[in-house]
Amino acid sequence: DVCLGHDWPRGVYRYGDVKGLLRKKTFFAREVGEGTLGSPAAWEVLENVRPRYWFGAHLHVKFEATVPWESAPDNGGEAAPPATRFVGLESECPVSGGESLTAQMTRFLALDKCLPRRPYLQILSVAPRPADRKVKAGEDGDAR
Repeated sequence: DVCLGHDWPRGVYRYGDVKGLLRKKTFFAREVGEGTLGSPAAWEVLENVRPRYWFGAHLHVKFEATVPWESAPDNGGEAAPPATRFVGLESECPVSGGESLTAQMTRFLALDKCLPRRPYLQILSVAPRPADRKVKAGEDGDAR
């Protein structure tokens, strides 16, 4: 349900406010344009595990994104549809196979450096998933 990592998954910026990110960190423009900002390995983990929350750091800027899993591209470099920001959304309403809306997305959050007047701290409450959630096993038998 929760992944903590240093690197951002490659391409996660496409699911958040890219223009706002580039206003704060103009030197990311080249990597955003080339589709190389972030870690390909972290994206692979994100895409396979599909946690509800992913917390990253490394780029020293506060950034939020929501990756919707039904429409997420394979990170092949094409632009994603505009991101929808869900504020305080926790759905109990079953859709598409019984999963809630929250279960069909990953909420990504990166925070800034721990310096005065920088957004480096955020407090969240993460409720556990229901115990009846099915865990898929990969070809190697590991739970995903």
